[in-house]
Amino acid sequence: MNERVFPSRRNRVWLEGGIVYKQILPQPGGPDPVQTAQAEFDALRRLSAGGVPVPKPLGLDGGLLAMEYIQGVTLVEAIERAETEGGLLAAETLAERLAQWFASFYAACPGGVCRGDVNGRNFLLTPDDRLYGVDFEVLPPGRKETDLGRLTAFALTYDPPRTAYKQRLSQALTRRFTELFGLDPAAVHAEHERELAAMRLRRAKNDKTPT
Repeated sequence: MNERVFPSRRNRVWLEGGIVYKQILPQPGGPDPVQTAQAEFDALRRLSAGGVPVPKPLGLDGGLLAMEYIQGVTLVEAIERAETEGGLLAAETLAERLAQWFASFYAACPGGVCRGDVNGRNFLLTPDDRLYGVDFEVLPPGRKETDLGRLTAFALTYDPPRTAYKQRLSQALTRRFTELFGLDPAAVHAEHERELAAMRLRRAKNDKTPT
């Protein structure tokens, strides 16, 4: 059987026959996998119907979700390529792609819902530079300032951290999101610093974990 397995910390995700399958696995003390899969299926259906670039949901069987395959690289890989190969995607262009994706996302969601998990591995950039969002197990309540603060924290700290490209990307994201959504700069800064502190705690915890 010809299949391609995608990296995932919590679930099993693979491509088979041109379709992506995501098996939600039980987590200690976590929610019911069937309910989690249903929540993601419903979120994808709502977002797709609202014109948000996400994989189209194709089917659901218990904790197993089937969805459209989107060919592309993660946002993390796109940033790395832009820095190492040079001139492929300007930081300002990438910031605009992200801002427009979030504009469509907020328009399709009820008020008070934020993206939550803005890790760059949850965004795919296609060969024609279209941006898609993936992984919608949870759409938490929250503010747009939280999304932007966390997004800029992640963008700045991918290895190697705080390069000139990453700083331009962070600045362009802040400028464009503020223009589009009228965000509170102090709240964005507070969320940015909170996420950086959380990253330091996670890193320290991982460093102490026996290998």
